[in-house]
Formats: sequence, structure tokens, C-alpha cells
Amino acid sequence: MWFVDLDLRPELFPILRHAQFEDLLNHNFADPVSSLLHAIRPDDLLHCRVEITVRPASRPRCHAAAQAVKLLDRDFFRRHHRLAAYFARNITRGRARWLAWCLGRMAGNTPSPSHTALETSTSRLHEREEDLQAAADKIGGHLFEARVRLIAAAPPDRRIEAHDRLRSMAGAFGAFTRSRLATFHATATRQGRPRRHGPAFLLSHEELATLWHPPTASAAAERMKTIELTELEGPAVIQSEKEKGTVVLGRVRFRGDDRAASLALEDRRRHVYVVGKTGRGQYCSARYSR
Repeated sequence: MWFVDLDLRPELFPILRHAQFEDLLNHNFADPVSSLLHAIRPDDLLHCRVEITVRPASRPRCHAAAQAVKLLDRDFFRRHHRLAAYFARNITRGRARWLAWCLGRMAGNTPSPSHTALETSTSRLHEREEDLQAAADKIGGHLFEARVRLIAAAPPDRRIEAHDRLRSMAGAFGAFTRSRLATFHATATRQGRPRRHGPAFLLSHEELATLWHPPTASAAAERMKTIELTELEGPAVIQSEKEKGTVVLGRVRFRGDDRAASLALEDRRRHVYVVGKTGRGQYCSARYSR
């Protein structure tokens, strides 16, 4: 078994979200889950999986992230872009957090700009969304600490193929990112059963819904089967459960309709087809013969 952990840097900025995969001109949706499903396609001797662990972010971490985004809007970081990038990567976690904290103190003593991007309405259409607007939109929502681990299990003689598949899986996550915002970075490939947790990074509820969701109609992957689920309305007339001799079989639950599905005494004297799991036939026979 080989595994790779993914880390999102800088976590203050978001990954691409659902609306940014929509083509409004052609009215279609390029589902990024397609590339991920293709990368984890099953093989006879090679099995891959993606583990995503999510828990609500702690209040101190959310507060630190919100304060960091406000500091990025100061004149100091607007004039020193490299220092701003270093601050964004290390302020919430990492060994260099103390140095990023010092940079934040320096930025806090500079005035705020007269026109701030944090108070401007955002637009997520491709390049029209500013970086600080994207960060403020992410930090302002519900935040979660997420961990992503990629695992490949195969016989020892297929080690190279397992490593290639892990690289393909890590590359599939690149479809969710943009270079000027947050990007996924893979750790070194390790062998054995994973014991320690990987790095935790912040994701909003909208990012989580984009990162993993049931495949849409446009998603195509090998060996993936789809079944259409048809929701049918219950019959207009159903025997009342209060009448004498009526047996309740179940309930009709269709949107706002919630009624008992019953079998009348007159119908029980005719042919009846009852479906149930093994071992329930004797019980049904005794109940309907009363």
C-alpha cells in the first residue's frame, strides 16, 4: 500500500467553485469529478481510493484566517506582493508562522486603502473575481478542516504503476485549482498503512460541495454505472386504514403526500401478490388470515 497526502496552499484563498465550471454560453457543465473518477478507475490488481476527512474548523483558527484576510488588504501588502504571498502561506500554520505574524504587525500599522476590495460585490466568472474578494468570500462562510489522502494498493511487483496512478490522482485535483489562488501540493509517496493524519487545511462548505459530489450527467468514467430513479406519485384513491378488516401495508410518501397504503377486506379475498424478504412469508400469511 502506498499513499500520498494533499495540502492546500495558501489556504486563505479558495479553490474553484461550482459556478466557475459552468459554460453559460453553451449551457453545459464541465464536471471536474470526471477526471478524478478516471484516475481512481479500478483494476484487477490495482485498487485506488480517495479519503477526505472533514470536521468543523475551530473558532480560533477561523478568527485568525479572517484577521489575515483583512491585513492582506492593507497598503503594506499591496506594495509588497512577495511578502503578501509569504504571509498568506504561513500565517495560519507552519513553522514560519512567527515571521508571518511579524509581517502582519507591520501591515497593521499601515493605513487601509480608501477603496477596499473586501466590500465590493464579487463575480465568479473566470478572471473577473479578485483575489481578496475570493478570500473574503471563503472565510466569510462556514469553514471546515479537511484532509485529503490518496491511497493505492497493489502487489509489490506493480510498485511503479501504483506510483504513476498516485501522480495521476494528485494531478486530477489540479482541475479544482487556479495558480494565482490556492493550489494542491502532494507530499512524498510513502509505503505502508497510513497511521498519522495528513495536513489539515481550510475549506468552505461551497468548496467541499465542489470537491466531491455525486457525478452529474456530463461525468463519464470507466466502469461507472448509472441508474435512473423515477419518482412516481401515489394513487389518487387509497383505501382508508380505519375501515374494518383493512390491513396497512406501508405509507405513501410523495413530496407533501403522506398517507397509509392499505389493503381492504374485499381485496384480501382475491388474488394478492406480496413481496418481502426471506422468512416473512409465514408471518404475512398468519396476519392476512385473521
